[in-house]
Amino acid sequence: MSATPVPVAASEMQSAWFRQASVRTMTHAWRDVGSEFDWRFPVEMKPLLAHSALRDLPLPVRKFINVQAFHKYLHDVCLTETDVVNRASTAIAYGRSAANLPDAMAAEAFSVIVDEAFHSYVARLFSLHITEVTGIGPVQMPQRNALVSAYEDVAHGLSPRLVAMAELLCCCLSESTFTKEILVASRLEGYDPTFRSIMADHLADEGRHYGYFRRVLTQYWSGLPEEHRQDAAGLLPAILKTYFADVLDNEFDRQVLLAADIAEPAVETWLSDVRSSQEPVRERPRVRNSVEFLRQCGVLDHHGVRQRLAEENLLL
Repeated sequence: MSATPVPVAASEMQSAWFRQASVRTMTHAWRDVGSEFDWRFPVEMKPLLAHSALRDLPLPVRKFINVQAFHKYLHDVCLTETDVVNRASTAIAYGRSAANLPDAMAAEAFSVIVDEAFHSYVARLFSLHITEVTGIGPVQMPQRNALVSAYEDVAHGLSPRLVAMAELLCCCLSESTFTKEILVASRLEGYDPTFRSIMADHLADEGRHYGYFRRVLTQYWSGLPEEHRQDAAGLLPAILKTYFADVLDNEFDRQVLLAADIAEPAVETWLSDVRSSQEPVRERPRVRNSVEFLRQCGVLDHHGVRQRLAEENLLL
């Protein structure tokens, strides 16, 4: 049985934003924390940092690698929010997206745009703050992250209709996984309290976004003709496999380790060790979160979607 759209009154959505949005309620002056900053990036969010060889490096080298992890994470926040979520949200707001949504639901996309622009601003300011207090600026940051690549690579060469579908699917899936990741980051103990506080503020918005894009995808899927559902069944595995590939992260980690004057053979060995220690793609929490999100929206009710995801080993 297909899922049906979840009715949410426009007044309720608007009330939640005016009452809860971090751009309206953020009160802690994190820029006034002075030189206090715990440079240890959460190892739970960066498997490379758990490698035993890194723990034996001199303190300045370990600090450099950890601080680069902060810069990269904050940079990825900016890329995700501006180049994926806000691009798709702008299309929704102006009726140019793949989804034909009620006016009130489309208008709500503007609140997402405001939130995500603010998140990007805070992330960039915190990155500048880290540079100031540690004296360690970011290495050359990539122009794309895995999510931007998932959209741009999968959409390349497709018809305008399928490009719009890929954009919407990428955005919805990104919010499904990003919310869970920020939840984890906001609850990690023993790391920089300002970083945790920023993640907690971010989480307050992402919870609303998760619900919004779940409604968007549910509404979209419920009105999609069978031919278009088959198209989505073909796009979803490609999006997920590109999104959760480690290629770009591995390239960045290699760049950072080489910049830290680690010998290239050791770098390649450490990166290989990290790759081999990871669970299969379908067992990773981010993939499970995405699949669960598709189930909640009724997308997994479709036999073709389940079949294509199973063929690509993306279902447990």
